[in-house]
Amino acid sequence: MNTELQTPEPKSDSLLEHQVDAVYDSLPETTPVPVRQSGHGLLEKLRRIAAKEGFEVEEMLGQGGMGAVVSARDKELGRKVALKFLVNQNAEHRFSERLKREAERASSLAHENIVQVYSWHSVGNLTFFSMEYVDGETLNQYLKKRPHVPHADVLRIMAEAAAGVAAAHDAGLLHRDIKPQNILIARNGRVKVTDFGLASDARDRRRANSLTVSGTLGFMAPEQARGAEESFSSDVFSLTATLYYALTNRIPYEAGDSSRQLLLHNQEGRVVPLFTVREDLPQTVYRIVARGLSTDPARRFPNARAFRAELENVLLNLDVGTGIRGRLGVLRIQARRLALPIGLLVGFAAGFALAWYLRGLP
Repeated sequence: MNTELQTPEPKSDSLLEHQVDAVYDSLPETTPVPVRQSGHGLLEKLRRIAAKEGFEVEEMLGQGGMGAVVSARDKELGRKVALKFLVNQNAEHRFSERLKREAERASSLAHENIVQVYSWHSVGNLTFFSMEYVDGETLNQYLKKRPHVPHADVLRIMAEAAAGVAAAHDAGLLHRDIKPQNILIARNGRVKVTDFGLASDARDRRRANSLTVSGTLGFMAPEQARGAEESFSSDVFSLTATLYYALTNRIPYEAGDSSRQLLLHNQEGRVVPLFTVREDLPQTVYRIVARGLSTDPARRFPNARAFRAELENVLLNLDVGTGIRGRLGVLRIQARRLALPIGLLVGFAAGFALAWYLRGLP
C-alpha cells in the first residue's frame, strides 16, 4: 500500500533510500553533477539521477519510505515540472513495464481538474514520472490551515475533484489512490487530482490477482483492500471517504490501535455515521456519504460522474453565502446546466427567423 508523503527526512532504512543509493552508486562517472547543493542527502542523489534524463531538480516537495516528489525544470522543453519517484516494490522488470503502460494511459488524460502526466522514466530500479507542476497546496494542507471550512466550499472542491476522476472513468481508467494528499488546490482556486501515474485500465480484470494492492487504508474501498476486483465505484468510495475527511477532519472509521483493526473496520463497514460527527449538514449530504461508503459496490454511485452530479445538486439547492469561490462555483454549475437548453433555444429561434425570411423572398 502507498504511504502518505511527509516532509521530514525519510528513515535511513526506507526502501526508497536503499534503491536511490543503489541507482546512484551505479551511475557512471560521466553523469553530469548539478552545481546547486542543498545539504539534503536524498535530494542531491535524486538531482544527479534526474539529470541523467534531462531534468534539473530544484527542491523537495514531499517524501516517504516508498516515494518522493520534487520540483524540477525540463531542460529540453524549458518548463517547470514535478517529478514523482517510485520504488520498485517487486524488484521485477514487469513492475516497471506496468508503470510505463499506466503512465502512457494517464498521459492521454487532458482535463482542467487533472494534473497532466508528461512522461515516464526509468533509471535502474527507480522509476519516475514527469508531471504538471501546480503552484498550490494539497487538500490536506488546505484543511489544516483552515479548521472551519464552510461545507459549501468543501462540496465545491470535491465536485471539481470528482469531475477530474469522471474524465478518467470516461477514458476507462481507475485512479486507485484518491485521498486528501492527492487533491491539489492551485492558488487560483482550481482543483486538480494528481497521481494519475498510478491509474489502471478498468478493463484489465487480471490485475487483482497478479499485482500488489495499491491505495491508502482509510480511504480505499473494501474490495480494493482485500485485493478483489475493482471498479469505478471503488474510486467513488475513495472520493466519499475524502469528502467525509474534508467535512470532519477524520477518516470514516473509529480510530484503531493498528492497521489490522482499521482493515477489519473497513471490511465490516464499521463507518461512523456522518450525522454523529457533524449535525449541521443538509440531509442530502448524509445520504450521499452513506451511499458512497457502502461496502457493496453495487449500492454506491456507479462512477465519479454520478457522484459529482449529486454534489452539484446539493450546491444548487444551498443558500451559498460562504465566499466568492463558493458562489462562483455554483454559477459555473448553473452555466453548464443552462448551456444546452439556451443553445437549442437560440438555434431554434435562428432557424425560425431564417425560414420566415426565406418565405418572404420572391
